[in-house]
Amino acid sequence: MVGALWLAAGACHPQPPPGYGPIRVLAAFNLSGADAELDVAAFNGARLAAQAVNRNGGVRGRNLELVAVDTASNPRIAVEAVGRALDTESDIVAGIGYCDSTFADAVGALFQRAGIPFVSPGATDPKVPGRVGNEMFFAAFGDDAQARVMARYAVEELGLRRIAVWMDDRQDYTTTVASYFVEAIEKLGGHTELHTEAPEVADFSRFVAQVGRAQPAFDGIYGATMPAEAVEFISQARGAGIDVPLLSGDGWDEAPVTELTRKQGISRVYFTTHRFLGVDSPGMKSFVEAYQNAHGKPPSNAFAALGYDTVGLLAHAMKRAGTASPKAITEALASTTDYEGIVGPIQYRPGSRVPAKPVEVIEVNQGQKTPVWTATPAR
Repeated sequence: MVGALWLAAGACHPQPPPGYGPIRVLAAFNLSGADAELDVAAFNGARLAAQAVNRNGGVRGRNLELVAVDTASNPRIAVEAVGRALDTESDIVAGIGYCDSTFADAVGALFQRAGIPFVSPGATDPKVPGRVGNEMFFAAFGDDAQARVMARYAVEELGLRRIAVWMDDRQDYTTTVASYFVEAIEKLGGHTELHTEAPEVADFSRFVAQVGRAQPAFDGIYGATMPAEAVEFISQARGAGIDVPLLSGDGWDEAPVTELTRKQGISRVYFTTHRFLGVDSPGMKSFVEAYQNAHGKPPSNAFAALGYDTVGLLAHAMKRAGTASPKAITEALASTTDYEGIVGPIQYRPGSRVPAKPVEVIEVNQGQKTPVWTATPAR
């Protein structure tokens, strides 16, 4: 059901002192529809973080509550539902939401007009905060960073020189990450050939045929697709007998991609993402265990951990602000220099609301994911 769903993240914990109500945070996510794979994971991580904050006394004695809005993977619904929630939920002091830049951009503008800070767990188009304004923050790295890391890995580690690039030109994420990747490859002395389409269905046959007959042959493919298209993209490329490395960004960090490679025996799939869920750190181990206990399965991608970090970052800013006023929270977020998230440290340099964070390259071979490279590009 589309609309606001009230979630009392701390309902089973001690209530705050009399006279202090909960601190309410609007959580806008695509909990159904094509984009749910990443957003549900991020939302689940956010709920775990709110529960952890409340178990530890809340924010200055007040519990956090997430007021969730399922926007059903539809930009029109997103604007209408979030706008309605901001109008009717007068005590909202901050917002979180989305793993896609198109939705974060549109909804972020609503929070900007309301003068309320908004933090996106997984949006990565680095131009979005500048377009939206001072209330918009990212918890993740930018597409420029992940594209440069993948380009370096492709050239320096895989030895690729000619790469075919497919780009869905309907979406902010796909156009941005593909453009930065092409630019980075060219700077490294490689060659790219960009194919742009806006498919109504996930049919990549024309692109696959062009790559298959190209002379000289391409030695790699970069697929700038949305998560819902990733499985078909990989399956059709391998089904046509194209056996070069398949590369992408964090849109391929999802369970169906890994499962496809296991079922079809596919190897040499690479994507950039946030800190690997299997990293041997106390914070990540505790998070994965808590997620498993809450949902009966481990998190399927790094966006779950990003959701957790987003709420942790927001609570950290609220504590430093000393008040739950939106203006004070925005100022505290902007001055964050030392928040140690489980997906890497978050700091915002003057004039930037996109953090410089480590980027992981993950190799997928027949259902097994292995981190093979890490780098932190300068912003």
